[in-house]
Amino acid sequence: MSESTEKQPPPESSNPNGPSAEDISRVMNIDWLKTIPGILKAWQVVLGIIVLACVGSRYFVGGHQFFLFVASVCFIGSTLLFLFYLFRITEKLTLPWTFIDLIYSAGGTLLYFIASIVLAVFTYGLGNLIAGTVFSFMQLGCFGISTFFLFQDWRANSEASNKPNV
Repeated sequence: MSESTEKQPPPESSNPNGPSAEDISRVMNIDWLKTIPGILKAWQVVLGIIVLACVGSRYFVGGHQFFLFVASVCFIGSTLLFLFYLFRITEKLTLPWTFIDLIYSAGGTLLYFIASIVLAVFTYGLGNLIAGTVFSFMQLGCFGISTFFLFQDWRANSEASNKPNV
């Protein structure tokens, strides 16, 4: 029989029991998910879904359009950044990701602060809007804490890169 028709062993990566933890860790950054920034980013996504569900289920009056705009933009941004970090896209693209995330989180903190106050003023005693207001202030806390940790990380990295080599 010719050598080309001989049965070749399967590649090493194929496992009859599914992908191994090592295979998954090459694609997904599970360790990042266990860090404080990873946990905060996951909470931003979860709270974003809850906030949009609470506030988006009512008719729009007063400042609800502004709040929904802020909540939607922040939800999309948080989801994209979460996926970028989780699937190691930030390691493949050479951009200042800490600074980008810092600016995004600081902007989200400011916008959520304004939007949460606007929503609190226009709740009209409706249960879903009150719940949305409570969750939006929780979201504001996540963005604020995330901004704090990102600023510390950014400052530490920028100071380390500016030190002269002696």
